[in-house]
Amino acid sequence: MNEQDIQNLIAKIGVAVKDSLGDKWAEAKTFADSEAKKFAQNIAEIAFWKETGQITEEQAKVLMRMHQRSMKMVLTTLEGISLVMAERAMNAALDAIRGLVNGLVGFELI
Repeated sequence: MNEQDIQNLIAKIGVAVKDSLGDKWAEAKTFADSEAKKFAQNIAEIAFWKETGQITEEQAKVLMRMHQRSMKMVLTTLEGISLVMAERAMNAALDAIRGLVNGLVGFELI
C-alpha cells in the first residue's frame, strides 16, 4: 500500500464520516480527521505486516476490529455523538473503503 492509497483511504473515510454525522460534523471534524488518518495508517501497517508474514490473516482481522472500536470510542467522547451515531459513522466509513482495502490487501480484511 503506497502513500497515494493511504491518502485515498483518508479522503473516503472523511467523506463517509462527514455525511454520516451531518450537523454534528462541525464539532467532530478535528477528531474525525485525526481518526481517519490513524485508521488509514493502521490499515497500511496491518497490510504490511500480513504481506511480510509477521501476522496471520486472522490476526489482521482482529487488529482491524480493534482499530474500528477505537475510532468509534473516540467519536463517542464528543458531546452529542451517541454510540449509535458513532457506529453509523464507522459503518459508513467501512462501506466506503471496503472494496479498496480488500483489493489492496488481497483478502477480506473489512
